[in-house]
Amino acid sequence: MPTWVGDAVLATPLIEAIHDRHPHAVKDFLIKPSLRGLLDDAPWLGRVHEWSDAGGFWPLRAELASARYDWAILLPNSLRPALLTWLARARRRVGYARNGRSPLLTDRLPFPDTRGRTVPFRMVEFYGAIGATLGVEGCHRPLKLHVGEQVAARADRLFETHGVTGDTPLIGVNPGAKYGSSKLWPARHFAEAADALIERTGGRIVVLAGPGEDELAGDIRCRMTGDAVVLPSSDVDLGVLKGVLRRLDLLISNDTGPRHMAAAVGVPTVTIFGPTHTVWGDSGFEPCVDLALEVDCGPCMQRTCPQGHHKCMVELTPSVVVDAAQTLLERFPPSRGV
Repeated sequence: MPTWVGDAVLATPLIEAIHDRHPHAVKDFLIKPSLRGLLDDAPWLGRVHEWSDAGGFWPLRAELASARYDWAILLPNSLRPALLTWLARARRRVGYARNGRSPLLTDRLPFPDTRGRTVPFRMVEFYGAIGATLGVEGCHRPLKLHVGEQVAARADRLFETHGVTGDTPLIGVNPGAKYGSSKLWPARHFAEAADALIERTGGRIVVLAGPGEDELAGDIRCRMTGDAVVLPSSDVDLGVLKGVLRRLDLLISNDTGPRHMAAAVGVPTVTIFGPTHTVWGDSGFEPCVDLALEVDCGPCMQRTCPQGHHKCMVELTPSVVVDAAQTLLERFPPSRGV
């Protein structure tokens, strides 16, 4: 599986298509520990092997070799997964011919020709091409994550603990991003947008915090004049986050993993883009609005603003986000009613 949460979610159409084509095949997954919980409760989930860059390569190779896999489907483009599955003697090793790993693969896909430039392409199609190589059809389908009863109950208890009950529309705010500061819409903008949505919709604001983002989430709540609930990162792992997102009626997010998770559980989403192209994460999910400000220096694809002004985010005003959010709520009204 890919390393990033968003990329892993964008791979779910391929996984679902493989499961439909080969429902009785055993499907085991090799993931980084940071993805633990994301795939739980899926009907296709077999054994989960965890691995990290810190070590354990040779024990893991022996573990995989003992399973005698027929297929190894490599979604990341790095060398190590290809080397690992080659040493584990998987009979068929499928992936993109990139980073010097072509001799390790039995089925090689040509990497999109970017001619040395950053040319965006849809990741769902990038993964779908792997399915086509395997003779798997139907890879063009919605993102999908599975929420089991225990996860849903944990999310419900978390909301109850923080006093989030009743029929009030729930609007989530996801202000973080692991990629870097260039992806962060300013906290003051999130706070202003949240207050405006409370006034317009009567909704309840739920601020999400990933690991290391509790201070940012608390800053947004402090800047608001209205009320908001902050869900501490210590209470929300990836599994619980699926249940939390499914309870929302709308999510406002930076371009980061939870926005794809929201789409994968059917939640309308407004995504705020700065340094990245909107094309990468386009999954075809209809109840979403992607907002990006055209600037002469972007999309730069940098983790921090090279020019220091962060214009692409700073000048994308809260009113634009609020209007997009209200339009989505009107087009896809909450089941509890606005």
